[in-house]
Amino acid sequence: QQEWVDTYVTGRLYEEARSALKAKGIDDPSGVGIDIPASVVPPSSKKDGASTMKQWVEQLQAQRIQQSAVSAWQNASPSVEMWVDGDDLVNPVRLAVACGRQLYHTFYPGIAGCSPGRAAKCSRVVLDGVLSVDEIAVLQRGMDTAFQGLFFNGGEQLLAVDADSLLRFPAVARHQIGRTIARVRKIVEDNFAVSGLHLSGSLFKRWQAVAPEGAMQLNHSHDPSLAHVDKANIPSYDYSALLYLSSHNNDFGGGTLAFLDPSEKDQIVIPRAGRLILFSSGVENLHRVDTVTWGERSVFALWFTCSKDHAGEGDLLASGQADNWFLDGTARGWMDAQTQQGGFHWLDSVIVAALVAALLIWSDS
Repeated sequence: QQEWVDTYVTGRLYEEARSALKAKGIDDPSGVGIDIPASVVPPSSKKDGASTMKQWVEQLQAQRIQQSAVSAWQNASPSVEMWVDGDDLVNPVRLAVACGRQLYHTFYPGIAGCSPGRAAKCSRVVLDGVLSVDEIAVLQRGMDTAFQGLFFNGGEQLLAVDADSLLRFPAVARHQIGRTIARVRKIVEDNFAVSGLHLSGSLFKRWQAVAPEGAMQLNHSHDPSLAHVDKANIPSYDYSALLYLSSHNNDFGGGTLAFLDPSEKDQIVIPRAGRLILFSSGVENLHRVDTVTWGERSVFALWFTCSKDHAGEGDLLASGQADNWFLDGTARGWMDAQTQQGGFHWLDSVIVAALVAALLIWSDS
């Protein structure tokens, strides 16, 4: 019955979308999917954003499935159990879960033998000691520098790892970021028995209990604790990883992670610095974070894809060559390529112009 409802809803979405486009003089009689002109629907700047009507409808359907999962959890009001507490783990803790329904069929159907549900299994894994105390300190100091001048959404600050944002970090932190990405990718591959993963995206997050006021606040009502499914928001996410850089009860209160299972007990994981949580990114791993009540909670979130075509900018850092990336010609060649593709911010041009002007002044003196 649920599959029939989904098919009906999807069909209605198609018809409504086609009617809206046809009213603007654009038709798609084949039903294969046409590119949506920017004048009708502005192209999404979000990673994996829809560019055809079929992709647009499929993403709407994925959002609907996510909301249905959240509603089912809310209506069930399941009890809570502590799955992994704050004590140091000697061995990884693993839990196999049944893979959720497939969210995408044409947009990103997944890669056979690699994507969860396509021969690969779905599960949750928790490991400790992924980073040393010194490595954690390097990333924390790097965040302190890189986060200066960033806007707040409520009490949360976010910084995606890309060509521009990496330049905000000190060199020692950039190298540590690269080594960390490569290390986490290998751990994900080992624990899910897959190979050839690519970094789809990564994000540093800091959530402080007291949301600041003033000009740096974008949305004081923003709530980072909402339940969600990673893949419902970015289709190419196959595997998710959360690497904590701060510890519950030492650096912050609240902020625990909960996996939400309507038919079972919610499973709580206590964050601690150096702890890594891995899970398949589909509906089977609906999750949320409890509200931070005091202090600051810091985490490095990473998402991996089985598709090279969906790799993000930071995928080069996952190659294990991060130590040389900012020291030899690799970085220069990559930055040149980014410039040709329009990947650098206007500020880079200003910096280059200033350097050229300084050289001209120096040569005239």
